[in-house]
Amino acid sequence: MTSKRKEIRNRKLIRKLCAAFCCVLAAVTAVSAAPADELMSVLAVSDLNAGAATVQELTLQGRYFEAMVKFKDTGEQGNVSEQLAAAKSAWALGLVDEARKIWDSVLANQEFQGTERARAVLARAILEYQEGNYEQARAAAESVAQKLDISDLRAQFWMLIGEALKAQGALSLAEGYYQKAVDEGSFKASTEAVFQLGECQRRLGLINESRYTFAGIDTSSPYTAQALRKLAEIDLAQRNFEGVLTWLEEGRETYPGEFSDGWSSYALVSALIALNRLDNAEAELTSFRVKHSDTDSWFVLAQAGLEAAYAREINTKTPPAAINSIQEEKVLP
Repeated sequence: MTSKRKEIRNRKLIRKLCAAFCCVLAAVTAVSAAPADELMSVLAVSDLNAGAATVQELTLQGRYFEAMVKFKDTGEQGNVSEQLAAAKSAWALGLVDEARKIWDSVLANQEFQGTERARAVLARAILEYQEGNYEQARAAAESVAQKLDISDLRAQFWMLIGEALKAQGALSLAEGYYQKAVDEGSFKASTEAVFQLGECQRRLGLINESRYTFAGIDTSSPYTAQALRKLAEIDLAQRNFEGVLTWLEEGRETYPGEFSDGWSSYALVSALIALNRLDNAEAELTSFRVKHSDTDSWFVLAQAGLEAAYAREINTKTPPAAINSIQEEKVLP
């Protein structure tokens, strides 16, 4: 089959896919109470808009099928922006090989340079990362990042390289790239990098560094709730029980939804027991049972911990002679 015939076949295939998608959409929409003539009118307007819209506009609207049909109808021509939009639409549709082909075609154009080329390489590298090709993603990102000036864009490259290295198990190397992303990116661009740096340090056993990193995450960051939880986990493992109470109480006050789970209640009960605040621990355990279930594994652990604490308290407060007497009574027939 010639390349021209293959191209025609591909266009027909994408048209069929788009038609099938529209049929499914129409069938689902028909369930509503809207009259059939109104539905047909909406679909007709949609078709008209698709004809007038560019590939880039259709992609931005999330109309990926229509964007690819438009791209194929133009013979895969158009400016760089149109081609990059088509690559993104193909990627969104799961047509990974098609997306690679379009991106590589654009990047083969040596006249396409500057920041937009760097962004295109970043998108291409992210595709490989998401496909599990971590070494390819890392190599592509690193080759471009080294040529960029310090900027949010370069910080995004460092972040991607760190993620690829972490996926490959190279945590020590990943830490360095996360740190670069934090150092070079603006607050908005580096929020995820800060959290991932702390998590990487925690997994490397750099507990003090990890704790410092998590504690430094700004309250306006989208990762604040996760950071508070990590701090509670670290302090619980380090037996810093006052710290556990601090982080969990702040989390419950600011992010009640994220801190209403079983582990949070278990950690709070454990910290209260360790601080010998048994009445508070019992109150928390009662609330735990109401919110969750007495069969919850975290509840069972917390209850066992509290029972053991009460047993220790009884043994401590009861004179040894009395304990021996009680034991003797238990063995008597």
